[in-house]
Amino acid sequence: MVGLKKQVLGEWRRIGWGQNGTLGALIIVLAISQLFSAQARAQPVNDYTSQAQLTPLRSTVISSEMPGKIIKLPFRGGERFKKGEELARFDCAHILSSLKKLEVVHASATRRHEVQKRLLKLNATGNLEVEIASLDVSVAGADIATQKVLISRCTIHAPFAGRVVEEKAKEWQYIPEGGALFEILDDSQLEVDFLISSSWVRWVKQGMPITVNVSETQKVYAAHIVRLGARIDPISQSLRVTARMNEHNPDLLPGMSGYVTLPSPVGKQK
Repeated sequence: MVGLKKQVLGEWRRIGWGQNGTLGALIIVLAISQLFSAQARAQPVNDYTSQAQLTPLRSTVISSEMPGKIIKLPFRGGERFKKGEELARFDCAHILSSLKKLEVVHASATRRHEVQKRLLKLNATGNLEVEIASLDVSVAGADIATQKVLISRCTIHAPFAGRVVEEKAKEWQYIPEGGALFEILDDSQLEVDFLISSSWVRWVKQGMPITVNVSETQKVYAAHIVRLGARIDPISQSLRVTARMNEHNPDLLPGMSGYVTLPSPVGKQK
């Protein structure tokens, strides 16, 4: 449209009203006609439309739950993984070594407790010594449980099936606790985010079928509304709405945009 406006002004300057007003007027009328035709083609016929963007069903940034050196990152950006697959592994040799030590301490405490119980039967010790020995066994067992929790953090497994969006760390890199490793998303079923006028709230309902025209693919897809926002924006007087695609479409990617078309309400106005 900007190009057409420049063309109109250029023709007007080149010809000039004084030289040939009739011809100049004719050219401007034709140019304006083309401008409005382009606008008409760009806008959907249905008044009940809104700009929209595709979003993943789930997305998150995977972070380290412990400080350590990464020894394995099997997936790269754009690659797919299954739920439960190993996404990262840390060097935990020192933690495994500590676990073996704690297991020896637990075995020793258990042995002392058994000896104290036998001595108690022979009246060679008191109840206090037996109780203390029993507590030592419990403490050693708790230390082992704590160490096993740390070991479970040495390997990160996929919480859902999806794709790697971006790597934020590399193999053999030392990562502090809470450090970001990579961003992942679930594209098994895409959602569509868009805004509607607050006056549409009277007839836009959950479950309503809509169509999604995606600019990147130049195709139209079926979807349905799954959520309505909890609050109307007081400045723009709009409400956020989320729809979900009816089918999985491998040609669609999160971040694509376009517009949604809602069915015209019978007997209602925009």
